[in-house]
Amino acid sequence: MTAYAFVEQVRMFQAMESLKHSDASITQVALDCGFYDHSAFVKRFKKFTGTTPLRFRQNYQSQFHSNQTLILPKMNTVDKNQIPRF
Repeated sequence: MTAYAFVEQVRMFQAMESLKHSDASITQVALDCGFYDHSAFVKRFKKFTGTTPLRFRQNYQSQFHSNQTLILPKMNTVDKNQIPRF
């Protein structure tokens, strides 16, 4: 891997994290990650991930921020007197 490829990989991982965890615009994410051109960033991101930055963000948000109710299994209650003391 060349030094340029390594730097671009680091920038892409930084961009992926920014897209997941911030509401910054795609242009702002591109600038923050060292890209000077929005369209070049989108092309490089798509080549790296297989999807556009906007679709990447939408997929992440729909996967982890859905309004589905989390159903937890019912837990049995334990009598405090039955717990062994050490």
